[in-house]
Amino acid sequence: MISTLQGGDAIYGNVAGMSFGKKEWMVDAGAEMKFGHQELGTYSLAFTKTSELSGMGIKLIQYGNSDYLERKMSISYSRLLFPKVSIGTSINYNTVNIREYGSTSIPTVDFGVYTVLNKYLDFGATVHQISTITDQTTKYPSILALGFRYSPSSKVIVGLEAFKVLDRPLTAKISITYSPSIDLHLMGGVDIVNQIISFGFAYGAGGVSVAGGYSNSPLLPSTPAFNLRYNR
Repeated sequence: MISTLQGGDAIYGNVAGMSFGKKEWMVDAGAEMKFGHQELGTYSLAFTKTSELSGMGIKLIQYGNSDYLERKMSISYSRLLFPKVSIGTSINYNTVNIREYGSTSIPTVDFGVYTVLNKYLDFGATVHQISTITDQTTKYPSILALGFRYSPSSKVIVGLEAFKVLDRPLTAKISITYSPSIDLHLMGGVDIVNQIISFGFAYGAGGVSVAGGYSNSPLLPSTPAFNLRYNR
């Protein structure tokens, strides 16, 4: 679910959501081992600063190994247009290095909109890579995500998202976050079309939080992930 993330979390999805949520600065580091293989690891490092009217952030992501390596650096900014409507954009610099073939670099742009419909329901929409770009070695397809965030109480958040990579089938995702306390959050989600089930948790105290999770499907091995964050 990327379309309705809020605050510092939104640096990893719809950056327009940085204008909502907690007003703080955040440093975040994460790792994901796709299908349990270190060679398919994704590593991320992000910094965000959010205020009453805007949010800004820098993000670095690396995927792959010495044979095939992708890197992405992003600068993101969001701004409230109206009390309940925000827009955001990211300027990305992507590099791909393939052993024995060399490397290539290309810029891309993301754009998003986030709005609070009422005290229970939010809506977000984002486009990553506004136009599909293809060079000699790599294709960067456009990605569209539209979603709703429903908060029936202070302890429960339900998400519903339609997710479309331009050259792949449309998929739908459902997520639930339950917070038994202000420090502990339990998450679960389902990618309906791709039959992927995900579970995770986050626990924070004194400005430091840790999170972990994994996803699994009937056809592919599980993917574990870990995250460490400091915010104030």
